[in-house]
Amino acid sequence: MGSPEQTETKKHTIELKDGESITIEETKPGTFRIIDNSITKKDKHIMDGETSLGIKKSNEEVKYLDNDDSDARVFSDSSEHLKWEDVEFSYTGLEWEIKAPSLERVKEALEHTEMIAYNPEDS
Repeated sequence: MGSPEQTETKKHTIELKDGESITIEETKPGTFRIIDNSITKKDKHIMDGETSLGIKKSNEEVKYLDNDDSDARVFSDSSEHLKWEDVEFSYTGLEWEIKAPSLERVKEALEHTEMIAYNPEDS
């Protein structure tokens, strides 16, 4: 009679401009997390150690908010914390979190960024 209430997660696969894709999940209104990607899974990205997902700005509208000495900045000229208008991307050490007013704004922000694979041990 008393089945536990199940919350439905909203997952979305987004095609990126370079033929890659990411899958994001809305964890609560205005907060998304990247749960899967094609970028770090391709054979050309296989490196020793763990491959990380980095995000680079494609234009000056995107602002890096992390320190110049973060792993992403040092090893790949990408960022672990960046913002485009009202959309903020941040790496928590375990996963990428995206704060945005809507899924459409996430998609718009992705048009101003480039996702890359990098590995600090490979540099």
